[in-house]
Amino acid sequence: MSPTPNPDSLDDRSFRSVLHKISDRGLTWTWRRLTWEFRMPTTTAGRSLRNMLAHGERKGQAMIAALAGDRQGRAMPNTLYALYDLDVMPPTFDIASFLFLAELERRRSELERIHLVLIPGRNLEPQNEAEQALPAAARHRRIDSILIPVARLLPSCIGLTLCTDRSDAARFRFAKPVPVFPQGATPTFPLAPDQSLINADALAREDVFPILSAPDSERKAVRTWLAGRIGDRLPIVLSLRESLFMPARNSAIDAWTAFARSLDGTRYAPVFVRDTDRALEAPSNGLEAFPVFEAASWNIALRMALYEAAHVNMAVMHGAMELCWFNGDCRYAAFLPVGTSPQTSPEFLGSRGFAEGRSLPFARPWQRLVWKPQTLEEIENEFSSIIQSIEENS
Repeated sequence: MSPTPNPDSLDDRSFRSVLHKISDRGLTWTWRRLTWEFRMPTTTAGRSLRNMLAHGERKGQAMIAALAGDRQGRAMPNTLYALYDLDVMPPTFDIASFLFLAELERRRSELERIHLVLIPGRNLEPQNEAEQALPAAARHRRIDSILIPVARLLPSCIGLTLCTDRSDAARFRFAKPVPVFPQGATPTFPLAPDQSLINADALAREDVFPILSAPDSERKAVRTWLAGRIGDRLPIVLSLRESLFMPARNSAIDAWTAFARSLDGTRYAPVFVRDTDRALEAPSNGLEAFPVFEAASWNIALRMALYEAAHVNMAVMHGAMELCWFNGDCRYAAFLPVGTSPQTSPEFLGSRGFAEGRSLPFARPWQRLVWKPQTLEEIENEFSSIIQSIEENS
């Protein structure tokens, strides 16, 4: 999920409140807030001004490119250019939801392919004290470890450009008129897609799959790994969140290892996937008793192949589980206890279209969000329920 919503949104705030903030926080905050409002407006007036200026920029840049003769060789026909701008999008698994929405736009526009454009921006640096747990170097690494590998799981994404800076992105954006996603986005006026659209009711009437899928070579590698460690037992893949960033959202490891011990060992085999932040540590806290697929912590394609091979995937909801959301071959139960962090507050979840008790509208019967705490009892109950659903629908 994305970082905490901007607490300085001006929506529904009175002029008097704004004056109070200016007085209380000083000119530095005022300038920063005005700059942010200019580029990513949160008010109706700001959005109208932004749209007008962005339209003028697109016209002006297109004219400059035409006069310079710089309008060939950089764009492919029948291609949707998806602009993942790190000024407004995080270097996280949110790219899975972004690509899902881009893929829906590609289909509706009857285009053949997607070209992903990664634009460097402010989210490659920690933006507040809480984000210092993930320093700049680690954020930059996520371009190679998360963003690019996830894009390769989308079959229609046949090209990728990593811009060196925002000027390079502007040259790429305006070199030739092309369809872009989000519509109207430019490096000067970046846009994030409305991620609540992944919960649009209309998607319940669409067969959206396939979206993301593992490459065949990684599927073969996972089958080999599983056969050598669990034989013909059914893999139950348990993915852990063990991050230093917002640890309140982490997996209750005692509950998950207790659940692993409770499984019928003649039929099921628990397989753990550790958080990338902890993957190089020796297993502890009971994990040493079970197979741990270390490579999946580092290799997104292997992680996806493992999720596909799992009889059931179970975890507390965290970024990597978004891979399961958009793969019709993944059976999953993702626990989403409300109120453990700003990202799981009712307000934030509501802004993303989530409603307590509901799974994603396009989810299959064995694909579930579980709006309960990750206790042993709840995990066991949900496992029994999803196994029953798999058997009824097989």
